[in-house]
Amino acid sequence: MVSWEYPPVVYGGLGRHVHGLSEALVADGHEVTVLTQAHEDSPADESVHGVRIVRVQAGDDRSVFPRWVRRLNQAQVRAGRALLDSWQPDVLHSPLVATIHATEAELWTAGSRSVRFAGHLAEAELAALLGAADVALVPSSYEPFGMVALEAGAAGTPVVAGAAGGLPEVVANGRRSS
Repeated sequence: MVSWEYPPVVYGGLGRHVHGLSEALVADGHEVTVLTQAHEDSPADESVHGVRIVRVQAGDDRSVFPRWVRRLNQAQVRAGRALLDSWQPDVLHSPLVATIHATEAELWTAGSRSVRFAGHLAEAELAALLGAADVALVPSSYEPFGMVALEAGAAGTPVVAGAAGGLPEVVANGRRSS
């Protein structure tokens, strides 16, 4: 499996999905290798509960987030090619949600002055940024809970959201809140 997230690096639903799926596949007798980003407290190559985890470095500078994502993707490709020298997988699983969120972003926003990738923000900074937005757009096709929509709504920002996963539970269709 190829994923940005795998414990201890978990930003949201993707890390939990890949972790649960990996361990379930091992329990069913499959050999599972996860290719993911490095974490300072974890070795580059280890086995945990039967899952082989190979972690790659993308660098610490996330000031231009799409560039960091590109570095991570390139590092994962290099590491994947190296793994294939001595190992042949039966199935390759790479959740597209991770790829679409960021790697295409630079292309979508080229030349745009109205889109900015803020990277990681402290809680107060995030609340201020969400509160200053004209609208929060959450067009996700996979959103198990809807945290972004909840945070935007809590900041008083209008939310336009897709109808996937948990979003309909937190964003009512055609309804304005007061």
